[in-house]
Amino acid sequence: MAKRGRTSGGSVTGGTGDIKPQWMVLNSSVITTAQYTSNKFPLPSNRFGNTKGSSVIVEILKAQWFGQMANLADTAETVVGIISTSQLRTTTDACTLATIEDDFSNANVLDGVVRNEVVTTSGQKSTVLPIVHDLTDNNGNGILVATDNIFLTTGGLSIANVGVMTVRLLYRFVKVTLAEYIGIVQGQSSSG
Repeated sequence: MAKRGRTSGGSVTGGTGDIKPQWMVLNSSVITTAQYTSNKFPLPSNRFGNTKGSSVIVEILKAQWFGQMANLADTAETVVGIISTSQLRTTTDACTLATIEDDFSNANVLDGVVRNEVVTTSGQKSTVLPIVHDLTDNNGNGILVATDNIFLTTGGLSIANVGVMTVRLLYRFVKVTLAEYIGIVQGQSSSG
């Protein structure tokens, strides 16, 4: 196996040297039953600067989902959270099982979670948070995002205990060629 040179640009961190990821925290608006909330968040600023023939963008490595806590008196509850590069829903749009399924089929979805809980007469409810998603491949590469903002879309069905959803995203910066950058921007800016 040949060793890579230190300046070859072929490193897992995309040649920026950003090997220490940072956390970004997204907090939703209040989730109410049968409605969506939509929140827009600016991505962290690029401090490395673009160099000739390349651009520095965000790479998302991990998501930690802290969904709203269920009221133990509720017999059933569904809560959904989705991170995407385009706005999927408008706040107060109707949230249904069909729209949740439709949202997850959108090409601009980066990650998401659906928590569905049911209490029966012989059962009990237990929620363990956070729900952690490792968004890297086998080589340690995460999801590249070349938009200025990302969106957190949340919704709920049959919930009595309103609250918010918090998502912690582990990210770092990577350098990509301009051709890659243009392709990623075009793919992530479409309506899906």
